[in-house]
Amino acid sequence: MIPKLSIRRSAQRWPEGGRLHTVSTMSQWWLEPATSLKDHAKAVLARLNCELEVINGGDKGSLAVTKATQAKAPIYPSPVFI
Repeated sequence: MIPKLSIRRSAQRWPEGGRLHTVSTMSQWWLEPATSLKDHAKAVLARLNCELEVINGGDKGSLAVTKATQAKAPIYPSPVFI
């Protein structure tokens, strides 16, 4: 198993060159359990070149955050075919 600390250190460098960064709520809580999703998004957006943080909440939808605003996109369940 990979130690959490080494993954956290690597994750801090991932979005440095990217304009878009995505993370799932589960990954964010695992990597930074003491940090809220909004605080995490603010920290990522403060990095060089990052313009959009998308937080994927699975069946709860996604949250897109920029420095100016945020938007929530709900997820609708697929129909069940019998």
